[in-house]
Amino acid sequence: WLNRTDQTLDEFAPVFGDPRTIELELAKLRIIQNDVHAHEQTISRVNEAGREVISSEGGEHATATREKLDTLNANWDVVLGKCRDRQIDLESSLREAKAFHEELQDLLVRLSEIDGLMITSKPVGGLPETAKEQLDKFMEVFNELEENGPRVASLLDTGHNLLGKSSEQAARNLKQSLSTMQTRWDNIMARANDRKVKLEDAVKQADGFHDNLNDFMQWLTGTERTLTNLKPVSRVMDNVMEQIEAHKVLQRDIIEHREAMVTLDKTGTHLKYFSQKQDVILIKNLLNSVQHRWENVVSRSAQRTRGLDQGHKEAKQFHDAWKELADWLDAGQLAAERMR
Repeated sequence: WLNRTDQTLDEFAPVFGDPRTIELELAKLRIIQNDVHAHEQTISRVNEAGREVISSEGGEHATATREKLDTLNANWDVVLGKCRDRQIDLESSLREAKAFHEELQDLLVRLSEIDGLMITSKPVGGLPETAKEQLDKFMEVFNELEENGPRVASLLDTGHNLLGKSSEQAARNLKQSLSTMQTRWDNIMARANDRKVKLEDAVKQADGFHDNLNDFMQWLTGTERTLTNLKPVSRVMDNVMEQIEAHKVLQRDIIEHREAMVTLDKTGTHLKYFSQKQDVILIKNLLNSVQHRWENVVSRSAQRTRGLDQGHKEAKQFHDAWKELADWLDAGQLAAERMR
């Protein structure tokens, strides 16, 4: 029995990292310990009987009996020691495994919470201030994730070290837990990086749109002022020609800004589809206002063009008639002088 028990204790494989597996091994060990405890009286009775033999028998028989008792007690001490050592090792492994899994579960719960925050994120901001505010709030979450990076790496390293010390079969649950952690971490970091890029792009788009919008509105204001301050169309040929040349410069400037208006409309439409509702309303109103002012500038420019064309036509008619009359008068005067 001692030999079988000693062999059974030697067959206990080291187990690390998985509390349930360790608890099962502890339960098996307690069965053996109970069996060992049940044999204590048998060991005592054998020792008592042996001592009686030794005291009543002498010579070689007593010596042989003592040697057998010594061997028996030595094996008994070995079994007791192995039971004690296996219990200490398993209880230490259990404490280590529980601490490891508690930290693992705490981290998985927090990662799930952060993951939920990203899944339920609002549409991006279409205004610079709201887009920047969203990015700043998200960066608090992102920075927390990055701060957890060393903790995740340490947990995974600890888990793999535990795997290396335990048998393949005993470490199956631990391997699954580590795989779950690695997958969860990879997925949430991928989503976090995607969200970060999306919010950074939203800030760039919002800043770019509103910078371009402000520049275009300033240009509109200047152009509206120029159109308002234009002098009436002259009917003097030289003056109206100067006005026409000046208006051509203005028209070229308007044509050059047509692409800017198209880009603004395209960017604003994109922002309207992907931005949060309160920003969409403001962007829509800003675009409508700019579109209306742009169309008004184009209309007033076309009206000025028609006015200048009419003015040029009338100035030319007057100029041609005046020149014809002047030429006729000059010819008449020359003829009168010759008649004298």
